[in-house]
Amino acid sequence: MSKVFVVMGDPNTKKSSTIRALTGVQLKGLWQVAMGGGISKTETVQVYISSLQEAAINEAKRNSVRPNQTTYWNTNFIKQPEVMSAKTNKYSLLIPVWVHGTNNRNYHLPDGVDYIQTLHQNGWSIEGISILNHTQNSKIYKQIISLPYIQPTKVITIADTFQTKHTVNSKSANQIAASIRSTWSWL
Repeated sequence: MSKVFVVMGDPNTKKSSTIRALTGVQLKGLWQVAMGGGISKTETVQVYISSLQEAAINEAKRNSVRPNQTTYWNTNFIKQPEVMSAKTNKYSLLIPVWVHGTNNRNYHLPDGVDYIQTLHQNGWSIEGISILNHTQNSKIYKQIISLPYIQPTKVITIADTFQTKHTVNSKSANQIAASIRSTWSWL
C-alpha cells in the first residue's frame, strides 16, 4: 500500500519551508528522500511544495474556472497523473494542506482532513501527519486522532510556527523538520 505523509497548517505556518527542510528539494516532483536509517534507506516520494488548496486556486486561475465543489477538487487531486503513478508504483506522497479550506464566492476548497479522508478512501495509508501552529488541545488534532485509520503516535503538533516579517519567537523550518523526523521515524 502506498504511503502518505501530511504537513498541515494554516497559511504562513512554514509548511513549504518544512517540506524543503525534510527533503532537501525545492520543487514539486518525484524525488529520492532519506526516510529512516540515513541515506542508505531512501524511498521514492512524490513531493508537493505548495498546499493542495493553494495549488487548486492557482490551477483555477490559469484555466479561468471558478471552483465551487469540494468533491471536484478531492477527485481532481486523486486523478492527477503523478498521484496515480505514485500509487501504481507504490511511491509515497508528501503533501502540504491547509487546516481549513476556503469557502467564499470564488472558491470552495476542502479542509485538510477532507484530503486525508479522500486519500484513505482511495487506498492510501496515512503514515504521518504534522499539524503546524496547533497543540494537542486543538480541535483539528482531536479530529484527526479520532479517525480510526490514524495512528496517534504518528501525529505531531508543533506550536509557534506562524511567520510574519515581525515574528521573533517562531521555530525555524529545520527545528520543525527535526521534530517531524523523530515522530515519523525519518532518522
